Amino acid sequence: MKFQFRFEILLRLRTDQRDQAGAAVGQADQAIAKIETQIREVDQCRRELQGSIAEMSGSRQPMIDHLLNSGRYDLQLQAEKRALNEALEKLEQERERRMLRLTQAEQEVKRLERLRDKDGRSHRERELKNEQAEIDEAASRNRHRRQPFAFDLHEQEPWS
Repeated sequence: MKFQFRFEILLRLRTDQRDQAGAAVGQADQAIAKIETQIREVDQCRRELQGSIAEMSGSRQPMIDHLLNSGRYDLQLQAEKRALNEALEKLEQERERRMLRLTQAEQEVKRLERLRDKDGRSHRERELKNEQAEIDEAASRNRHRRQPFAFDLHEQEPWS
């Protein structure tokens, strides 16, 4: 008889949930990488801006309007970086929640797989035991058929 795991549907459901949780972690990782890239770009813009401000300050005639605009732009970049850092922090918290869900889903799948393996081994053992019992019974019947009918000649003769 073929083995059928009684919780096969539940195992498939939990496996699907685990896969979805893994995809969710991957999406969070992508979002984090995108924010980190944006932060690096803002930092690069600020470095370039600081360099141009230093050049303008060192010239004989600093352009006041340009320096003021550069300072405002720097403040805007700082605000953007703060916002990106806050978004990054929230995304990292969300990633941790998703990782926790993934870990729990993985544990549930492993538990069901261990149960399936245990039930499968138990089923095979029962099958082997039943098969051995059938073989023993067939051998016993075969042995009884081959034994000739024997009676003792020294005992009383049946016609006397």
